[in-house]
Amino acid sequence: MQVSAHKDAVDLFERYTKGGDNADLKNWAGKTLPVLKHHLEMASQQKKRAPTAGESKK
Repeated sequence: MQVSAHKDAVDLFERYTKGGDNADLKNWAGKTLPVLKHHLEMASQQKKRAPTAGESKK
């Protein structure tokens, strides 16, 4: 669920950065976007390392 939520957030921030109507908010979204992308990358890596259903944690 974290990966999906981060993908949604990145998409939202990218769209607002390109087409938002509030200059201050667009600026903030642009500055925040790299952090969200980094969090998405970390969540994706964590998902790859997580055990699958039925697999025991060691």
